[in-house]
Amino acid sequence: MYSKTILNEILKTKEFKKDERIKQFSVEIYKKSDFKELMNLYEKVFPHYKSIELWSWKNEQNPFGKYDTFLMKDKELIIGAYSVAPREFSIYGKQCSCVQSLDTMTDQNYCGRGISTFLANLTYEYARLNGKRFVYGFPNNSSIYMFEKKLDWINCGQITLFIKGLTQITTPSINDISFYIREVKFFTQEIDEFWDMQKKFHPLIIEKNMNYLNWRYINHPFVKYGKFLVFDKKTDEIIAYFILKKYKDKIGNITGHIVDLMINQTEKSKKLAIFKIIESYACSLFKKKCCKITLWMPDTELATYLINKLGYKKIKIETYFGFRTFNNESKQLSLLFEFDNWKIMMSDNDVF
Repeated sequence: MYSKTILNEILKTKEFKKDERIKQFSVEIYKKSDFKELMNLYEKVFPHYKSIELWSWKNEQNPFGKYDTFLMKDKELIIGAYSVAPREFSIYGKQCSCVQSLDTMTDQNYCGRGISTFLANLTYEYARLNGKRFVYGFPNNSSIYMFEKKLDWINCGQITLFIKGLTQITTPSINDISFYIREVKFFTQEIDEFWDMQKKFHPLIIEKNMNYLNWRYINHPFVKYGKFLVFDKKTDEIIAYFILKKYKDKIGNITGHIVDLMINQTEKSKKLAIFKIIESYACSLFKKKCCKITLWMPDTELATYLINKLGYKKIKIETYFGFRTFNNESKQLSLLFEFDNWKIMMSDNDVF
């Protein structure tokens, strides 16, 4: 829960003494009465990004909890804002609380005063005092400098996108394979059982239980995702799930995204065949409208297979990945420093 007392204590410390450029501005924790003015700032900085429905979904309905949003005001005018969302990560099956960096905004009439840097460091200290152990996120070309040079983030580099034209995909009939696929209307307890088994195999992965998956893919106010489970025909057990999304660019080209994917890690010998059936199924759904299929693939074994056997190309995109630990925890959280340890999928970035 937000605590004005904690904020006031932080602001009393010498580390958060405001310099002359921002001395006259107040710093506050977001409250409901700030909503209209905050949306005005969103309209200035991200004119096509926000809405009442989207804010409610991302903030009010988030299963991990509400945003921590800090504001800087010139009297009643919000001139800067920084938000992080609480998240729970699994580190080889053990829960770890953290925050994801989301929206960083400064009114263009107030740029160059260090507002975003001040608010970000304030937010991190607040998160640390509330038991969060690190912050992570997806800076773009325009923000990566601030995060790396001014906020002491570890820059893991640009995200690799795997891409393939749909005309290149030739697959056997889906019915010829020993798996079957079922579309999901609502995730139930069976996905929790699958998740609890799988998370132990991953060094770093967002907790994606039933509540998270329903919030992220079913309750989204605008995006319609394709949600599917893959079953073994012999055992009737879940061996994978995957999430699909269509994206239309500015010139009308439609891309099919595999935004999320989890394959049973105990099925080592079947992993490639399982991905092949997922690719085949995605292709059959996308082929009438989409020109290509894309995904992020942190699994190095599958990534090699995609390149060498399935003809995917890989490119670096204008999205970076980075993080910063709190409490000098670099030793305790040493797994964070190797990017291959992070199982990061498209949908982990809120823009997807």
